[in-house]
Amino acid sequence: ATPMASSSTEKLKKKFKIPVEVEAYLHDGLIARSNMEFEIKLGMLIDRKSYSKYKLQGIREGGNKIIGSIPPPARFATQLSPESFHVLNHQLNLWVKQPDRSPWPFIGYARQQDMDVTYSRMVNEENEKIRITYDLSGKEKPYALKKEALKPKTVYFDGKGELDIRISAAQENQVPIPQDLSTWESDGARVKNRILYQFKNFHIDITEVYGYPDIADEDLKGLVDNVNLRSSMGVDTSVRAFSMTRQEWQLGKIIKATPNKVTIKLQAGGEKVLNRNEIRIEHKGHTVVPVVSYEVEVELKEGILKEESTRNEILHQWISCGFRLKKMAQRPLEAVEHRHKSPHHHKKRRHRPSKDQGGANKKPKQSGPVESKTQPSQQSMPSTS
Repeated sequence: ATPMASSSTEKLKKKFKIPVEVEAYLHDGLIARSNMEFEIKLGMLIDRKSYSKYKLQGIREGGNKIIGSIPPPARFATQLSPESFHVLNHQLNLWVKQPDRSPWPFIGYARQQDMDVTYSRMVNEENEKIRITYDLSGKEKPYALKKEALKPKTVYFDGKGELDIRISAAQENQVPIPQDLSTWESDGARVKNRILYQFKNFHIDITEVYGYPDIADEDLKGLVDNVNLRSSMGVDTSVRAFSMTRQEWQLGKIIKATPNKVTIKLQAGGEKVLNRNEIRIEHKGHTVVPVVSYEVEVELKEGILKEESTRNEILHQWISCGFRLKKMAQRPLEAVEHRHKSPHHHKKRRHRPSKDQGGANKKPKQSGPVESKTQPSQQSMPSTS
């Protein structure tokens, strides 16, 4: 693994001061709105053409700067390296085991596996978007949200290290799921294995994402139609299990099933024991190779900033948390690969059938880490099972 620039236990050298630009961003009118989402995301401001770290103008080499909007030649890529993700996962798990070592009041954690499908359509010459979320455990009903970003995002740019920080605000309103989605165009699906580390005033989300940005309509229908597969499958159910090393979905049959785990005998030989709600399990007809990525964010609890007397202290905790996570996960720029291509911005490719479908499956370039070496193991993460 690539050496980190700092120890996970290293503290910030001095008391963190809320930047005046951030205080101005979170003005009273914004805070007073209902259904608000305030989040900090780790990522990198990258050049749209080269996919390398963007060279921000107007600052000295290696300097830092807070910008109120993202320059048109750049975009903010939210995925982390597998190494950085693993470092944060490990440190957060230490706080789970020893809450007294946590810098902030720690409450607990929860695991969620769900799938987001985004749809868009033109209404009165405006692009309308909704996101439908499906719970993979089958315990919760699907719901739809309409999300409105309220103003340009604020970015803390680090000219020396790999990671930057994005602070954003959006209003999320639940809307009815359209009965007829034929008038909507799908913008892709994201199947997520998420852990929420819950603190008093905010929660930290670390998420492994299987992204399908260019998925065909029939393949998306297969995912949606089988969204309750994990809760209903039992012995003799045919499924597919994803192999990170082979970058393919392997056909198999469940030979043992418990409320929490399943054992899959693979058609190609061997067995896999996986958690029942694992995102690496899909229905037997699914063969589309996902783009695997890792994301980390810190989100404030809804309405927590409305009380003026505690607002500054909560903001201090929230923002200093984002910077602490950045410091723990940070790598020097010279240790980062030149190309940092986003899984959500790539050329469309035709899906080829896998070998057991009769096709000569050419393996795509691996987007995720190697399973046996760098992928954070499921055992390293807190489990609700």
